Amino acid sequence: MITKKLLWVGSAAAAVVLGITIALIVVSGGTNRDSGSATNAQPSQSGQASTTTTTASEDSSLASQLVRSKSVGFSTGQTDAAQDPSLTLNKVWVQPGDPLEIGATNLAPFSTVHLEIHSEVIDLGDVIADDSGSASTVVTIPASLVNDQGIHMIVANGIDSSGQPFEITKQIRVGFDSEAPWLDPFGSPGRIAMSTNEIDTSAGSQTVTITLGIHDDLSGFDTGQFNWISEDGTIRPWAPLRNLGYCYPGALCSIRSGDDINGTYAATVQFPIGGQQTKYTFMGLMLMDRVGNVRTYCDVQANIMGPCDVNLTTLAYAAGSFDITQTGAGDSTAPTIEPNGASGAMSISTNTIDTSSSAQNVMFSLGIQDPLSGFDSGSMSWHLVGSRGLIVTCISKLMGSVGTEFFCKIDSGDEQNGSYSGAIHFPAYSPPGTYEFRGVTLRDKAGNYVSYVDPSHSAVADHQLDFTTLGYAPGSFDITQIGAGDLVGPWIDQFGSPGAISLSTNRIDTSNSLQSVAITLAVHDNLSGFKNGQFNWTNGDVSVSTCVFRGGSCDITSGDQLNGTYATAVRFAANSPAGVYKFTRLTMFDYAGNNVGYCDSSNTSCFGGEIDITTLGYAAGSLDIVNGP
Repeated sequence: MITKKLLWVGSAAAAVVLGITIALIVVSGGTNRDSGSATNAQPSQSGQASTTTTTASEDSSLASQLVRSKSVGFSTGQTDAAQDPSLTLNKVWVQPGDPLEIGATNLAPFSTVHLEIHSEVIDLGDVIADDSGSASTVVTIPASLVNDQGIHMIVANGIDSSGQPFEITKQIRVGFDSEAPWLDPFGSPGRIAMSTNEIDTSAGSQTVTITLGIHDDLSGFDTGQFNWISEDGTIRPWAPLRNLGYCYPGALCSIRSGDDINGTYAATVQFPIGGQQTKYTFMGLMLMDRVGNVRTYCDVQANIMGPCDVNLTTLAYAAGSFDITQTGAGDSTAPTIEPNGASGAMSISTNTIDTSSSAQNVMFSLGIQDPLSGFDSGSMSWHLVGSRGLIVTCISKLMGSVGTEFFCKIDSGDEQNGSYSGAIHFPAYSPPGTYEFRGVTLRDKAGNYVSYVDPSHSAVADHQLDFTTLGYAPGSFDITQIGAGDLVGPWIDQFGSPGAISLSTNRIDTSNSLQSVAITLAVHDNLSGFKNGQFNWTNGDVSVSTCVFRGGSCDITSGDQLNGTYATAVRFAANSPAGVYKFTRLTMFDYAGNNVGYCDSSNTSCFGGEIDITTLGYAAGSLDIVNGP
């Protein structure tokens, strides 16, 4: 069970009646989010905000004429905007005990501005405007707010340049963010809602839209994802959520209203024409905020995702309420390839290559049929005996590439009956030996997929077919690399060497802003050259990583891919959870596909073949990073 006190703050107002300043404060109390009885920021359980009002006169209309109340993006009254007072803060995120610079303009010269922080009103003192009507001061965020972290309001009351009383409020976030985003319970205005639970894809593709309210206490909601699974487990639709923009073409997942603290979001999941006649069981929903706190929701009637943080039925959602049923006649047949001897039968240009002087491409071609929804995409893979790597190439209608390493395209026909070709790319200095053909996997637009495997190299499992039943001989697509190859993975310098791993600092404080730790290191490789790598840290709940490669913010600063010095940086979002982020491992790859892992045995279990950095002279925990004041 995850519980935390929630703080919801309404806008404050002030009235000056008969010379007396009265503060009107509206506060909605928090509840246990996981109990199913919580409400969101707007209504109380009765549907009305809880309001306490004190007046010095029964003539509220007179008070409203004398008061101008302002908050971020909102003002009342018909006033000249040039005369409106303004309030500025030098930080929007603070910790209890931090200094905060506050400025105000368009005030009555030499007038007094009174400052407070709400919801529970705490006096921050007065500041006097100068002769131009401007005022500035530094206040201290009360240390007592360590027990009341969340969204608060800085409130300023005074007299503006036209002689009228005013109140301005600005939101500020107080505290470290250790709380993941959360959802509204069923019945709340922002509850999860689906456009339909039933679709028919027999005549065309269908889209299901999901809307929901998402809340976060400090850093703000960032990303999330809904997941479903078909009855036979072969299709897993998903609907992405993001705070801004489009997740991918055709999938709107942007915020509809509100903000990253209290927002309404929409996501879509698309089902292609000819989809299976099946029920898609809701697997779960993941939500993550900007500093990496994650909360998962699931429907235990499915019991697919395993343990999750919150069972949606405890929030009054009925079991199975997010399942989706496809009722129309559907495509339940996976694509097929031509048998050996047919005009579009599978073939490769050669079974023998030599990469000792340059990279080599082996060309392939094959015919694929899918008479209903049509073929979508696929892949083929080869595995070098005795290694952990794979050589993979794509099968697709559209030209695809990664640099110059491979491509795939349709040569003739269409998605129902087409001939496809592409290249199997072997880098220069690829390790010598036999690359065994492991199989080909094909998927159609309805999500049906099948894998053909060579039984001489791997057992035929569920949803797999024996490649030899189509007339292809065992081992007929194996490829042998006969040239001298690169058998050694990349390596790093020992501690104390000129290019040893170095951090710019082991201590940061993200309470006010994003922090970066610069990293330098030397990487070596004997033949094919270093390609890329990745550092990883974790505090047990949140993981961070950074890249090492040639390009962008992870660039080489001197040397080359055989002996180079690299610079990168690991970034921690503002208000990241405090604590020790322990270095777990560095993984590196060369262009021949060799990979090497380095670990810190004081922080994690080193896998077989990994190198413990403490054996290279690095002190245990020397690459750890501590976040906190």
